[in-house]
This record gives sequence, structure tokens and C-alpha cells, in this order.
Amino acid sequence: MTAIRDRHFAAAALKILSENIRAQERTLQKYRGYSPDCIMPLLGKTYRSINSTDEKRSKKKAGGMKFRDDELIHRTTFGLMVRSKSEPLIAEVLHDRGIDFRYEKVLRLYDEYE
Repeated sequence: MTAIRDRHFAAAALKILSENIRAQERTLQKYRGYSPDCIMPLLGKTYRSINSTDEKRSKKKAGGMKFRDDELIHRTTFGLMVRSKSEPLIAEVLHDRGIDFRYEKVLRLYDEYE
């Protein structure tokens, strides 16, 4: 009796294994990678074009140091250095649409009594 049971067990297991193999083959046919190389082409132009760098910038620029210059760690495609992750996105959209803007333009305040 044990041999008959083992044969039926093996047949049931083989059936399940065959179904699992077919399911895995279907999955592999539909599988999409999720590495940066696979995902970046799916993003919009604005998001693909942003280059971030962890290097701290401490070089002097024309006109002297900018405010907290060492925190400018994200670069746009047109070379503008900014601080936060969202600023390059905004800068890229403005630049792509031809909208003139200045990043952190110096604000001069005057006392009305001076």
C-alpha cells in the first residue's frame, strides 16, 4: 500500500511542480527590471536630466562666495547648482519653458529712515 500512496503522491507533486514552472515562465516573460537603468527612461525629461552630487562645493565664484556655498550639491543640466532635491526640478521646468529666473537673488532691504 505504501508504494501506491507514494506513486500517487509523486504524481500530485509532479502536477503541482509543472504548474509552478509554467507560472514562473509566464512571470519571467512579463518581468520588468527595476534598476536605475530600467526606470530612468520611463521618467519625464525633467526628472531624467537632474544630476545630483554629494561633493561639497567650496570654490570661489566670480563675485565671491555665495550664501552657504558648500550646501549647493545638486546640479541641473544647464549647470545651476542648488541645495534641495526639488529645486533642480523647478529650475529645469522654468529653463525648459524659457522663463527667466534667478536662483537665490540677493535681497537688499532698506530702512525707510536712512
